[in-house]
Amino acid sequence: MAFKIYKQFKPRQDDDPIWAQNNQWVAILPDGGDISNDKEDIFDTKQKADDEVVKKEDDDKVKKPDNSDKLDKYGKKIKDRKYIVVEI
Repeated sequence: MAFKIYKQFKPRQDDDPIWAQNNQWVAILPDGGDISNDKEDIFDTKQKADDEVVKKEDDDKVKKPDNSDKLDKYGKKIKDRKYIVVEI
């Protein structure tokens, strides 16, 4: 049994209306903005996958050296990105 992490394609912003909450999930994010060299995340236990999700969420919240939020290639703040773990 293996577990894969899926990432929200475009993070939801607080001011997004309910119909624009970007519920598209991908295994690999496209390069651009402050994201580069993303990879597919597959783990042999759910605990390892859950630990990686926590790490990714914490990394997303770290600000850039100029104290601004990291952005994806679409200009959305990646601190709001969500992750899900799926059994494959």
